[in-house]
Amino acid sequence: MAMKYQFLHEHNNRRDKTWKSDYRDDLRLYDATSARSLDFSKWIARRRATLANVRKAVPFVAEFERLFRGASISFNEREKYSSETHIAWTFQAEVGLYGRYVLDAELPILVDNRLVVVSASEPRLMIRMVKQIITHLNQLKQVSFANCLCFGHRQWLSLVEAHGDFSAIGYNMVTDAPLPEFAMFCHCPGCIER
Repeated sequence: MAMKYQFLHEHNNRRDKTWKSDYRDDLRLYDATSARSLDFSKWIARRRATLANVRKAVPFVAEFERLFRGASISFNEREKYSSETHIAWTFQAEVGLYGRYVLDAELPILVDNRLVVVSASEPRLMIRMVKQIITHLNQLKQVSFANCLCFGHRQWLSLVEAHGDFSAIGYNMVTDAPLPEFAMFCHCPGCIER
């Protein structure tokens, strides 16, 4: 029970903190004449420029976006790890697969003041099977998971080579039994491009 609550709490907190990161944000929410709007517009422009550079310089990002269509991509600055000459960012992605699985990815990246990639760490990925979704009056109440697998760069390369076939890294998936309430939990249903 504690793990179920902890994940929902972390998942909801991540959504709250990264709402600015989504491409679909409506900039009209901010008054165009306010300083806050100007700062937000600059932040979005910087984020998009950095992501474009990262796509070119870091193969993992391009591979993830190509392999998993429909993924929710967020790209957030990590201010406490930034300095005067370098800016730390985290590429995060989440995608739902087969109406039953959730794949999360995270990759810390360091760029210079010109937004050129200086370094990228190893990616961290986690695939989880949603075991049960409990709703009440059309509201999500609880999600429980089974068969969680955390993996890194070596397994990622095997997964890419296998065109998204998770059995290549020892994770067998049920592909023909989607959960009817999955869309209430995972807002980024995707597919594997083979």
